[in-house]
Amino acid sequence: MKKKVSGQITLETAIVMPVMMLIIAGLICVVLYCHDALVINAYVYGTANEHINEGFEALQTALEKTENSAPLFIIRPEIKAEQGLDCIYIEIQAKSPGRKNGIGQIVSKSYQPRQITIEQNMSSEIIYISQTILNQIERNGES
Repeated sequence: MKKKVSGQITLETAIVMPVMMLIIAGLICVVLYCHDALVINAYVYGTANEHINEGFEALQTALEKTENSAPLFIIRPEIKAEQGLDCIYIEIQAKSPGRKNGIGQIVSKSYQPRQITIEQNMSSEIIYISQTILNQIERNGES
């Protein structure tokens, strides 16, 4: 006796497999997007802290190198730095690396510009001079 085989399993697989593949591909894109957002923030913050005392021009050059060298998959960052009175404001805007379809539209619309504020530290010379002036004021006040 031969068992009759119907096409039910084949039909179910043909319907379910594309949906499952689409869900898996979507999850991979979300994971890569989150990776890129975290990596670019960490790279920019680390670069800014590393080069903050070398001057604003050196910081901008280092940020441009970071913009091009960060290991990213989906996001292409655009980094702008502005010098404030006692801090540096860095804005990170994300763009899609390719055409404006599919994931490119999602990245451009979903990634809100991030702003990082880096406080400038006083150089050791300024601290030494300030300490010397304070010591002079204390000595003149005591005499």
